[in-house]
Amino acid sequence: MNQRVLKFRGTHREIGEQIGLLYKKWGHTYSYMPPFADRYYSQQLKIYEKFYPQHLDFLTGLAKGLRIGKDKMFKISLTIFLAPVYAIVDRRCSAFAVNSSYGIFIGRNYDWLESSELHAKFLQYDYTDKSFFSIKGISDMGTWEFGKLVGPEEFILITEDAWNDNLYIGLNGAPGKKKDIGICTPHVVQLIAEQCKKVDEALSILEKIPTPNSQIYTLADKWGNLAVVEKSLDGGTKVRRSTKFIIATNHFNHKDLVSLNATMFEKVPFHSSFARYHYLESNLMSKWKELKLETINSLMKVPPVVQNWRGIKNGDVITIWQLALNLKKGESNIVFAPLTRQKNVITN
Repeated sequence: MNQRVLKFRGTHREIGEQIGLLYKKWGHTYSYMPPFADRYYSQQLKIYEKFYPQHLDFLTGLAKGLRIGKDKMFKISLTIFLAPVYAIVDRRCSAFAVNSSYGIFIGRNYDWLESSELHAKFLQYDYTDKSFFSIKGISDMGTWEFGKLVGPEEFILITEDAWNDNLYIGLNGAPGKKKDIGICTPHVVQLIAEQCKKVDEALSILEKIPTPNSQIYTLADKWGNLAVVEKSLDGGTKVRRSTKFIIATNHFNHKDLVSLNATMFEKVPFHSSFARYHYLESNLMSKWKELKLETINSLMKVPPVVQNWRGIKNGDVITIWQLALNLKKGESNIVFAPLTRQKNVITN
């Protein structure tokens, strides 16, 4: 089997146990308790009980697989991603959704840290509980430190892209300094993919679910409904919709949130988000009607949408994978580590 592919089957709890056994093999110890865990844990537990209790089932299985106490697993896992625990690193990323003559297409570059480049994984969760959609997804393996390569004992499986037979959702970083408590944003991606068939269903969840940081979500369903949700802790949740094509990078485009983009220039006098957005816009304006799966990678494999800023001095931002997806036909093409000799292509 391709080392980039991990497949699991069962209930949330059973899959959690399978992943726990995998983590144990990788050398996980779950010995680090976040310093703010006691302060936030009870609130976080209530939020997950309300919005994503299935993740608690998953963590119960994970604890069993790792042979550690469930209470310890819950306290670590529900607080470790909060901003007081570590400085949240903004995902870059460029994404678009297109309703063309040939299908409903997603084009996506996921830009992240070099520590993820050779280790990101394609995930498949086949749920035996038919209350949930089986999903496919892609994980950056939860790496988060600039300029540091890490071993498998630090990897975790989270989803930044996820889709079922009907709907796609992807995660992009967004402007904003304000931080809060809430559902970890990759968990939001997985929750939506597991529970939603249509974009409108996903929107109803995204508008009310609490998250710890601002993010941008790209959504599409196989009926041609396209949306970008710009979820800002400073300005609220705003939705852009289209039946033709829609684009998301890392700045806000909804008129009610545009003023918040000013924070992006506090550290640098420019930001690639705007160049990436307008590159995609200028190409899709003329090409969206005739777009095909095989033309997406050619659109996404060149600057400015490809990022190759290696080393901590350069910002450590690299295109980790490129995704081309046709929701109508269930076809996908994923290129891992596209800038290296270890480039790995997975086609479904």
